[in-house]
Amino acid sequence: MAKMKRRSKTSPHTNDRLNTVFRDISRNIVRLRAPMSQATLAQKAGVSRSTLYKVETGEGCSLEVLVWLADALGVDPADLFITHEQARALNYMTLKLLERLSEQLKK
Repeated sequence: MAKMKRRSKTSPHTNDRLNTVFRDISRNIVRLRAPMSQATLAQKAGVSRSTLYKVETGEGCSLEVLVWLADALGVDPADLFITHEQARALNYMTLKLLERLSEQLKK
């Protein structure tokens, strides 16, 4: 059996993709914490303000920190990974599905 070649951890594609993911996560966290201050969210999540600042500026963090932040924001950690546009599209599709189901139940 031939060995699969692993992609370099520092490949440009990997770095670009990670930057995009962390940018999306940081935008979601900033949007979701809008009613509260950075200090309040950091305290609720049990992280330092400097850690939260790094996350919000797209520098990245551990998965554990993302889970703590999601819990403090009252959202599922997976919600931090999708873009606002993707969330809107999912909400639209869910609404349409519910409308169809409602029409079917009326019949």
